[in-house]
Amino acid sequence: MRKIFILFAVFIIISGASSAQFNWPVKTVVFTSQFGESRTDHWHNGVDIISGNQYELRAPADGEVIFYRDSVDSPMPDKFGAGNLLVLEHERNLRTFYYHLEDGTIIKTKNKVTSEDVIAAIGNSGKSSGPHLHLSLYSTVNDRILNPIDYFPGYSDEKKPVIQKILLKGPLSDYVNIMKNKRIRSKRYFRVIVVANDVQEGSRLSNAPLGVREIKLFIDGKLIKQIQFNFLELKEKKYCLNGDIDMTFERFYLDEAYYMDIAGFVPTMGTHEFLVAVKDNTGQTAEKSVSVTFY
Repeated sequence: MRKIFILFAVFIIISGASSAQFNWPVKTVVFTSQFGESRTDHWHNGVDIISGNQYELRAPADGEVIFYRDSVDSPMPDKFGAGNLLVLEHERNLRTFYYHLEDGTIIKTKNKVTSEDVIAAIGNSGKSSGPHLHLSLYSTVNDRILNPIDYFPGYSDEKKPVIQKILLKGPLSDYVNIMKNKRIRSKRYFRVIVVANDVQEGSRLSNAPLGVREIKLFIDGKLIKQIQFNFLELKEKKYCLNGDIDMTFERFYLDEAYYMDIAGFVPTMGTHEFLVAVKDNTGQTAEKSVSVTFY
């Protein structure tokens, strides 16, 4: 009896961990951007998808059309670069957002939709460099923009993330790449900058960079900072990663894409070990460990 109960409990845990509330709106999903990436001056608040020659989008679940903007019949200007857009409301107080849709393709014949309904077509409207779908997910319970990866089915990924650089930056000084420079003149304070990315799957954009899901920084064996790209929440009129007021876009991202300001470090003379571990959205990991001597 006890063995049966344990097996049943394990089944519940596995099933719950892998369950998805939505279906992807296209059959073949190829990501060109992930949630939480830098967009020069703001967070990327969803995922970008291409799907080969398939352009039709189906509702990811039963829902209701609560808003749309289509340039063919809307006098409203596109102020935010989303182009033609559609918003569906679903159960559990969740809303899905679809940007850059093709002109004149948004469903307008009914308010209620099911997963069998074609709701629009992938387009290139708004601020877009090529046909793709920007998909965002929003919770009205706590006014959070959620990482869609957590609510849609898993996907195959054979490529591990890559740690490009581990940098130290002192006050009024340039970056020092500690993956190359193992002896550094000590300063009173450094910021630890990690340059890391996942790697694009698929032949069309093979090896192009994508955002990672998690970053951990250890110094001398101690976990200093763990950052996960789970949701964005408005705090003091700024969107903050995971609702942390110290994790605004301006604070986290630096001049170039994938340059991420992780934590501060006050050095002492001698040798210190820095270990960075990153994880992508499918759980694949990469690590880099560097010993640096401060003098």
